[in-house]
Amino acid sequence: MVQPSPRVPPPVAPPLIVRVPRALTISNRQPFRAYVAELLARGERDIVLDLSAAHFVDSAGLAMLIGLRNLARAYGASIGLAGLTDDVLEIFELGKLVPFFTVLPLVPSGRADLWQAPEGEPHPHTPPE
Repeated sequence: MVQPSPRVPPPVAPPLIVRVPRALTISNRQPFRAYVAELLARGERDIVLDLSAAHFVDSAGLAMLIGLRNLARAYGASIGLAGLTDDVLEIFELGKLVPFFTVLPLVPSGRADLWQAPEGEPHPHTPPE
């Protein structure tokens, strides 16, 4: 008698790592939101936003991140935050937003996806002045 083979779960794809620009503000939140929303619509289900280059997030940027988290949930996906600088983490803590996100201390290994900033926006890894 042949024993059935144990069920092996399918391999889990590493998360898609999306680098966030050095600032998430009212001026760039819409293009960034549209970009991540398109990734979700294309079927990405595990996205980690790399905030290691971000030094500032204004209230519009925070609202956009909350909206993306809600959109991801509607798609049955997840969006995590990783590599938050001390300044950005403090903004999340002051706004009592940390519990609403999966916050990772380090950026995990994964599939890199570079968001192209709109014309005139510095590259996400341009050091702050």
